[in-house]
Amino acid sequence: MLSCHVGIVKGIAHAFDEQRAARGPGSACPARPRARIFRRMAISLFDKDSGKRLGAVGAATWAHVTGILQKETPSDTDYWIDAGTLELLEKDAQEVSERPAAGPFRTDEPSAAEAPASELAAFVAMLRKALGEREGFEVTWREEG
Repeated sequence: MLSCHVGIVKGIAHAFDEQRAARGPGSACPARPRARIFRRMAISLFDKDSGKRLGAVGAATWAHVTGILQKETPSDTDYWIDAGTLELLEKDAQEVSERPAAGPFRTDEPSAAEAPASELAAFVAMLRKALGEREGFEVTWREEG
């Protein structure tokens, strides 16, 4: 197991060396190289009735939100969104914004601590816009690479 981790670290170091060589001697490393290496999948959201793409959120935000929303079955791939759901999500986004910021270390799985409050608020605004004057609607989702 340790040799696997060493191989991964060597591979990342090699990628940084290649980037540095491409930029030329004496150039500094990019400010946030981890953001590119550890970039997470985005989740695209769709209105189930119309098929219209509503937007996308990061995997950490989606993991956080799906931890709150209720599934009808374990294999369910859609969620019912109505005014009550939006109120619940808005309250949660407010609570997240009041928490201390997450630490610099990341894990393999996104967690609620990694869900940025600003992205949660934008997610709720996107759903509110999609709801419009309807009583409710179903949202489906798909991972994007």
